[in-house]
Amino acid sequence: MLTPIGEYLNKLNANKSKIATAAKIKGPRMNDLCNDETAKPYADEFFPLLYLANFYAGIPNSKFDEAVSEIFPNRKKGLLIEQFKNLSPSARLFLTYTQSKQQLEKSIGMPKNKISKFKNPKTNRATALEVINFCDGMNFDLLATYENTFGKITV
Repeated sequence: MLTPIGEYLNKLNANKSKIATAAKIKGPRMNDLCNDETAKPYADEFFPLLYLANFYAGIPNSKFDEAVSEIFPNRKKGLLIEQFKNLSPSARLFLTYTQSKQQLEKSIGMPKNKISKFKNPKTNRATALEVINFCDGMNFDLLATYENTFGKITV
């Protein structure tokens, strides 16, 4: 059964093998991302995959967020900062960027204590949905945040 990623790539008539090679995703993993509903895409594979699929299809970067919404349609923008909207500008500034790890994990649907585990990058990677939920919750631009954090995606 096709996953939302597989459906999106099919809609674009994407060359999945070409995208997988360019994104450094092994064939079996790409197959899982496209066909296995239990496969969770990690941020470091999902963003290059989507970027490259759009690039090869001639879709501009300005449509990146729309593509993410096709794959993850139930996004909640501003979720993390909405609670501070009635506070003073100074309070919003500091509270927005000093939220507790526990509250942040709970708000974006991340397992408890996962942020602390990111200190060991070999065993813990953020899923695409965790990064998307965080960026959406903070009203950050997805592609810019990804590139600032993980590096520019090159073709």
